[in-house]
Amino acid sequence: MATAQKNRALVRMLQEQGFTGALRGDIHFTTLGTLRCAKSNFRVVYFEWYGPAHPGSHRAQYRLLFLEGGDRYVGSYVIRDKPVLNRSDSVLFGYDNASGNVIKCSEIGSGKSVQLDGDWVLFEK
Repeated sequence: MATAQKNRALVRMLQEQGFTGALRGDIHFTTLGTLRCAKSNFRVVYFEWYGPAHPGSHRAQYRLLFLEGGDRYVGSYVIRDKPVLNRSDSVLFGYDNASGNVIKCSEIGSGKSVQLDGDWVLFEK
């Protein structure tokens, strides 16, 4: 399947499954790999959105999407930087360990949060 078709299918799935982020404008998806967690596997997708905030200005948003079984959207973290490494059970960022640099299987799901680069980030739809 061509990339444009895959992107359209992913956008449609996110729309149908409650994604709260913007899906219009300049959007990009990069599959980073699969987290193999005890209860389920999650396809991890880096999401980039670029669009106008208001006339004459532009905004961007980056998210890490988690797709259970590869095709059921369970939620995401809004992030600032692209992860540097996807392991079988975690996603690693380029921040120092003391300020928070990893998302683990146990931090995927409604009501969860994770510390990344000193800031607490909530798991959201």
